[in-house]
Amino acid sequence: NYQQVEKYFSARMLSGIFLALGMYAGAIAGVELMQWQQHGLSPYLAIAVLLLASFSLVVHFTSRLQWDNVQLILLGSLLFLLYGESFAENVYVLLNWSSKLNQVSFAVASVVLTLMLITLNSNTSKESLIIWSSLLWLSLASIGLSTFPIMPLIGLAIIPVLYAMFLITTKNTQLLQQIPVLSLSLVWLILISLDIHSAEQYYFLPLLNLTDLFSLLIFIGLIWIVYRYKLSDEHSIEWGFKVTTILVGLLVLSSIVVRAMHHYIGTPLWGIEIWSNGDVQLSLTLLWVILAFILMTFSSRRHIRQIWFVGASLLAIVVAKLLLLDLSQSGTLTRVISFIGSGAIMLVIAYLAPLPPTISDTQKES
Repeated sequence: NYQQVEKYFSARMLSGIFLALGMYAGAIAGVELMQWQQHGLSPYLAIAVLLLASFSLVVHFTSRLQWDNVQLILLGSLLFLLYGESFAENVYVLLNWSSKLNQVSFAVASVVLTLMLITLNSNTSKESLIIWSSLLWLSLASIGLSTFPIMPLIGLAIIPVLYAMFLITTKNTQLLQQIPVLSLSLVWLILISLDIHSAEQYYFLPLLNLTDLFSLLIFIGLIWIVYRYKLSDEHSIEWGFKVTTILVGLLVLSSIVVRAMHHYIGTPLWGIEIWSNGDVQLSLTLLWVILAFILMTFSSRRHIRQIWFVGASLLAIVVAKLLLLDLSQSGTLTRVISFIGSGAIMLVIAYLAPLPPTISDTQKES
């Protein structure tokens, strides 16, 4: 049995190596034939992905060969090279592609690679499901990068958001519940909230701009998934994601306020200067204390102690901010408004949102 298993893995490994060499040779031959050598790596990747897709179709219709793991490795390698090409093209800084052919080739490679991942059977094991979900989410993001380079971070979110809406509509949310998908979405929210370029481009009104709209859509989707479905068998991991999502949401909502004030009254964006600006500090103080009120009231009514403690921690941050920043750096009027406004809301919180009892205490009372 051991020898049979060893031969099986050796055969699959050799077939994967030969297939990769064939894709490499075919890509070089295709680029040489079309004389696209000066257009970077994208034409090579597009041809290689098309060759792999053609081979996959032949295997699907003519053989019952189980080679999903090998296919996953090859697709992951191509996706890694695809993102490497986006950095080599410096799309994230130049906000454009060096040539139309390079852009079209990148788009073709992204779309075909995504379609292959969507049709791939990934339910063989838990590990392969994690890898598959990561690759699929990254490949979906790469499509938008090729079509909307003027705002690269927004481009990365366009197709994943549309695909997530489709999955939610069809009630097929298994992909959205995967930890890599949630983690990548949280990282994107942090990047878009702090990105200066995204704050400046296509800004019309608060919430009515691409940056605010996509940030809120993804944050609301994360909240919906995290609090509706069971993400992991380990309780600590699940609650870690819930708390992290709320904290990232605080950054998202704060960034919406910071961007709006920047465009209307010329206050600075995220940076060192923002902490010495009284107008921004007043807005953030009132926003944070209102969010703490919402979290603590909601958790008190629903008896969710963990969320109540998150709100209480946010309230403690507000108090520290009032004493360390607002008191020393704000003007007289903003300082008075900060203390009166936050103090009034804290009094309401103390009355309406007491610490919810534990489950054991609730059972004793009943």
